[in-house]
Amino acid sequence: MKGCLFSAIGVISGFAVKAAAFFVNGILKTLASLLVFTGLYVPVFYLLYGGLLWWIAGFNPFDLSTDSMLYILGLCVCILCTLLIFVRNLIITPSHKIKEFFTARAYSWRGKSYKPEQPEVYRSRSNPDLIIYEYSTHYDVYRERYGALTFLRRESKKGGRRRR
Repeated sequence: MKGCLFSAIGVISGFAVKAAAFFVNGILKTLASLLVFTGLYVPVFYLLYGGLLWWIAGFNPFDLSTDSMLYILGLCVCILCTLLIFVRNLIITPSHKIKEFFTARAYSWRGKSYKPEQPEVYRSRSNPDLIIYEYSTHYDVYRERYGALTFLRRESKKGGRRRR
């Protein structure tokens, strides 16, 4: 009976520790993502460096000496870098993602994505006015006149392979 009770306590405590670790891990990942996205990791590390100097060397970054002025100037540069990182992550990168989303969306049909096939393009040997677009399943034949292409016909392939 005691073994069963201790086993149940062990399972419950193990579950509680695992749930707490999962919760703490989620919070730390969220904070790290926010620090990276906003660029706040730059001044945070700089402030940690200032705290380390204060703890080891007794450096006071706010006593208005020459060294503290240089430290504050470095902090201002860090804040400027943070603003640049934040603008890049908030405006520039999402605009590229939006463009990629709509481009990828143009190549999807009923949830299946596809890339348009690149045809081989060449002129006919017997009639140089004809331009042939060769796909894996068919040929498209165009006539070139005065620099413009006019579609003539589509011819199916037997076997569905490109010529070599």
